[in-house]
Amino acid sequence: MKEMIVITKVGLEKSKIEITGDAGWKTKIVLATVWCTIFFPGEITPKKDITLIMALLCAKLIIQEKKLMSKNLYHSSKVWWRLSNLLKVLITGIAGFVGSHLAEYCLSKPNVKLYGIFLHKEEIKNIKHIKEKITLLKCDLTKKRQVRRAILTVRPDKVFHLAGQSHVFFSWSSPEKTLLNNITSDLNLFEAVKNAKISPVIVLAGSSEEYGLTLKNELPIKENNPLRPLSPYAVSKIAQEKLGFQYHKSYGLKIVLTRFFNTEGPRRGEHFATSSFARQIANIEKRKQKPVIFAGNLEAKRDFTDVRDVAKAYWLASKKCEFGEPYNVCSCKARSIKSVLDLLVSKSSVKNIKIQQDPTRMRPSDIPVIVGDNTKFKKQTGWAPEIPFEKTMEDLLNYWREIK
Repeated sequence: MKEMIVITKVGLEKSKIEITGDAGWKTKIVLATVWCTIFFPGEITPKKDITLIMALLCAKLIIQEKKLMSKNLYHSSKVWWRLSNLLKVLITGIAGFVGSHLAEYCLSKPNVKLYGIFLHKEEIKNIKHIKEKITLLKCDLTKKRQVRRAILTVRPDKVFHLAGQSHVFFSWSSPEKTLLNNITSDLNLFEAVKNAKISPVIVLAGSSEEYGLTLKNELPIKENNPLRPLSPYAVSKIAQEKLGFQYHKSYGLKIVLTRFFNTEGPRRGEHFATSSFARQIANIEKRKQKPVIFAGNLEAKRDFTDVRDVAKAYWLASKKCEFGEPYNVCSCKARSIKSVLDLLVSKSSVKNIKIQQDPTRMRPSDIPVIVGDNTKFKKQTGWAPEIPFEKTMEDLLNYWREIK
């Protein structure tokens, strides 16, 4: 005699598992589990999929029929359902500076299953200490099919879209690559989510660079300030944001628009000013470099926030912000690049370090002052920066000291 379970899933042909009458209960449960695994390669999510609920109920009925609800099976079913209730979080650019810190923050939350998209193996160094806790997917976000496959595999509840070309200076030499990477990746992500018919909250990583040229009477900058971009990077970020707004209004995608001001801390890329200074000081202390620091424009003023405060801000944005609305995330304090350099130099064990301006580090056009107003974001989420800037710079310097 054969027992047959026939289950229909929308979009798929009828699928069935055939179980012989004399098969042991373990075999039956394994077969039911295999069926679920084939059609649900990611985490099991019965709360959103009636088909899987049916499969689980069938498996349960088989067990009950044979009166085999043992203690071990009871605990196994608890584990199965606990897995199904996990919040699936996807971070694009997870191995980057901000992505790695956000990954740590997400893992500190209960009932989170974390997925991360990366492109190159060498990027993984920033998350090597937590890699075993993350399901990593290699994906080129400029390739439509790869993005679609990743979204269908994960079917996320939250997406933090951090991947992209983030260097303002490099955007001058590679404007085409900057625009292609940053805009196409957004388009592919939105299309994949739309076509998968899922409804995750998507948080876009915007930038204060979008504001560009600001007038003195416009400071501190509010979200309704005119956008006057002064770099290809800034143009790409504006395009990303406008695309996000359009997909929210046109298709109902749950997209949160953020504009993060300067984010600093350990693992910051060496091509950014603060990290470049810290790296050079560390090399001077190791006697790998003469006691001279090369710098670009030291007169510019920027609004700095610690990356660990920023990670918390991303999480709160995904929970509390309104979709389609832009939010400034910043400290509301402006510091000159020179004052930041002076602070880092003061923490060095080497005295009499000289500063030399390097023309190759100067931008074709630079924004004199960027300082934001975070009132809107603070009111919406209750967020406020907590880590002192001095602590941020100390940790950044120690990060480079520890790198051989």
